[in-house]
Order: sequence, then structure tokens, then C-alpha cells
Amino acid sequence: MAFGLFKKKTDPVVSVVAPIDGQVVPLEQVPDQVFSSRVLGDGVAIIPNDTSLMTVLAPMDGECESATDAYNAFVIRGENGIEILVHVGLEAIVMEGRGFHVLKSGSVKAGEPVLDVDVALLVENNINPITMIVINTKGNYRSTENVDITVAAGKDEILRFQQ
Repeated sequence: MAFGLFKKKTDPVVSVVAPIDGQVVPLEQVPDQVFSSRVLGDGVAIIPNDTSLMTVLAPMDGECESATDAYNAFVIRGENGIEILVHVGLEAIVMEGRGFHVLKSGSVKAGEPVLDVDVALLVENNINPITMIVINTKGNYRSTENVDITVAAGKDEILRFQQ
């Protein structure tokens, strides 16, 4: 018996679930050159269903920290080295944190609430609440993107990465 000595080792697959309810669109449809040209990396965007208060969930397991002082974006670093950026709203940094309430940072599990967002306040201030989910990790990752679908937060897979 070889006890698996000759089994082909497969690289881990990382599943990323929708952090919010809404319509998934390709990054190319985001009206911001930094995201649409994929300068920050591959990913998708979600047009939120919520028009008042929206809770943003962790899209994967890992360590979570705010990516801006305005709390409109956070990064989750998985134990496998993959970093996912979740960025809520275009030009939301001008809100200086108004309308954003951090619920959790540090160690998170996929589907745990991380951020509450007052979508109505964003829209009132002419902020597009579209939410971008981008892989920030450099390397040879392959992604499968589900676009042009409606997703449920914490349940539906939107990205899948494999080294």
C-alpha cells in the first residue's frame, strides 16, 4: 500500500461568497477606471438590493481589517495568502465614515456581519452604493466569476480562486 504517496496534490480552492444581496456585474461595468480596468485585481461588483440599511458580510474566512479611515472598505486575508478587498460605494471616502458602522474586525468566518451601511445616506449624498469585491493577491490565481446573476449575501458563491 502506498498510503497516498503517489496521489496528485491539488491546490486549495477558495470560495468567495456574496457579501451583500444584489445583482452581480463584471468589474468592467463599474463607472470607476481603477476598478473597471482591474488595476486593483480581478473580481466582480454587486449592485445592492438594499436601499436603506445594508449589512455587509465577510466573503470568506480570515483576518479582517478596515482598508480606509472612512470605513467604506475592508480587506480579509485568508490563511492561504489570498486577500479580498470589499469596497462599498464609489467616492464614499468623502463621507469620512458617516453612514458606515464597523461591526467586527479581526478573525471572521464567511457570512459574519462586518459592516452596516446606510445606503439611503450614500444615495442622498450622490454616492453610488455599488460594491466591489476584488482579489488583491498577486500571483497565478485563476478565478471563476459568476456575473449577471442575483445573489444572496452569505449564501451564493461569486468568485472561486485556485493557485
